[in-house]
Amino acid sequence: MTFTTYDEFIRNNNIIGAIKYLQQVLKNSEVTGKAEIYERLGYCGYLTCNMELAAESYLKAAQNDTNLRRQLGHFSNFLFCIHYLPGISPTDLRDNIKYYNVFFQGTENYSHSNEKAWKNRRLRIGYISGDWCSHAMADFLSPFIGTYNEDSFQVFAYMLNDKDTTTEALMEIGNRVVWRDIHNISPLEGADVIYQDKIDILVDLCGHSNGGESLMIMAHKPAPVQASGLGWINTTGLGAIDYFITDRVCCEVPKEAALFSEVPLVIDGPQLCYAPVNKARFDFIAAPKRRYSKRDGEIVYGVFSNFNKITDEMLRAWDEILSNVTHGRLVLKDTTAEAARQEAIVNRIKKLSNWHHIIVEGASKDYLACYGDVDIVLDTYPYTGGATVCEALYLGRPVIAIKGDNHGRRLSSSILEYSGFADFIAVDKAEYIKKAVAMATDKEYLKHLHQEIPNKFMQSPIMDQQGYMRKIEQKYQEIKKLPVGS
Repeated sequence: MTFTTYDEFIRNNNIIGAIKYLQQVLKNSEVTGKAEIYERLGYCGYLTCNMELAAESYLKAAQNDTNLRRQLGHFSNFLFCIHYLPGISPTDLRDNIKYYNVFFQGTENYSHSNEKAWKNRRLRIGYISGDWCSHAMADFLSPFIGTYNEDSFQVFAYMLNDKDTTTEALMEIGNRVVWRDIHNISPLEGADVIYQDKIDILVDLCGHSNGGESLMIMAHKPAPVQASGLGWINTTGLGAIDYFITDRVCCEVPKEAALFSEVPLVIDGPQLCYAPVNKARFDFIAAPKRRYSKRDGEIVYGVFSNFNKITDEMLRAWDEILSNVTHGRLVLKDTTAEAARQEAIVNRIKKLSNWHHIIVEGASKDYLACYGDVDIVLDTYPYTGGATVCEALYLGRPVIAIKGDNHGRRLSSSILEYSGFADFIAVDKAEYIKKAVAMATDKEYLKHLHQEIPNKFMQSPIMDQQGYMRKIEQKYQEIKKLPVGS
């Protein structure tokens, strides 16, 4: 079959062909619509785990687009993609992200009185997100809408997503909340809805994910005080946002305050609280089926993460682990069923000495049950896990992680430390390999961990919704005492 258009390549799942086709089209200096072509090329880079291509293409899409809203979306996608790149430093990440604010120079903001409108009433807290739906972030959202102190706070939830069954479940959890659907209107119109609600503190829960739609709204400063830090792993770079919610593991203040355009707001506990919306999905027979192993005594490692997080450096680390573990196997399971991503990973693991001990799979409906066939979970780096780390611990599987050099690269370490498993955290790749090998050699200890981890995790601050919200709300009350917008 002869392919002549991008759509035909995509329909036939020939992503490499689509990339070559788009690159050839771009060689024509007379071609129009370059922004759209670069956007498609970025998407193809994402589909093939080529995050360098994805980042470069989204940046060029932003540079070539003449529509500001689309330009902002492209640039947010670029910022999202560079977090997957292993060679970029924390300061380089910050500098790229801070450029985002340049797009909003001259933006007219809402004015807010210096007199506290909240002085004699409940504080009005607004949460804005595009993840009130079937998304990994959804399992961290329900405390904000279901466990707040109704005597002191009135809560508003602003939706930037289509509704689905998870949305319905969240709305049931937050049945005392005022819900606003603002996903089909312009950023300025969305900002006006929030302004008319007289929100005192507006909290962003998705950052540059979802094309940065929440940030486009917050750029107009519809609330006198605005915060971010949840659903996004780094500074937003947006001058209209005052605070960044974090914890002492993710952010080492004051020395790392310069990595943020916001003031770090360090809470006394974990930055995230894991609260699965649908706990029934964990109800399955968890007895190991050993479908991944071929012989008794075999150790199965698992990486159940977005394949774009898998760098060549991590593949080499996993290869070294397998070289030091007798009868060791590794399962790489993606978060999507895209065949092109699996093919891309397979091509890369064929360069490893232990490639024949590695299984590559796409997403499946029974992926949670597959944890029962895994002994040890290995975290990714520099883009670490969040929801996947929590799922593994919830199901009784230890997670080996590397504590990185900035906020986003310490997210998994924060989850592990606050859930009582700091021993699983490595300071560098060498210790990561050492811990993964040592854990595999002590079968009795591993068996003990499988039994101990679930209860310990569920009793930890990571799953304590009441305790978590009291600490978050304590920070809101502290902000209340400060001058508006300070």
